[in-house]
Amino acid sequence: MTTEGWNKEQARKLSETRDLINSNARIVEALVNRRAKIAAEREQIFQVIAQQQAEIRVLQTENRRILDILERQKDN
Repeated sequence: MTTEGWNKEQARKLSETRDLINSNARIVEALVNRRAKIAAEREQIFQVIAQQQAEIRVLQTENRRILDILERQKDN
């Protein structure tokens, strides 16, 4: 698109539109980067939760074992 026949107002509007597009592109890029960071943080949280759940299962198993021992001692 050439601007040879345009007046100053049309050229100004084109410049403003270009500036707005560039500004929006920077905002979109920042939002995409923020979303990627949030996704990574979320994944780390899920990993911590999975680890804690595994530890809880181990503790539950150990607690059941101890309860079984105590019940057998009580019965004797």
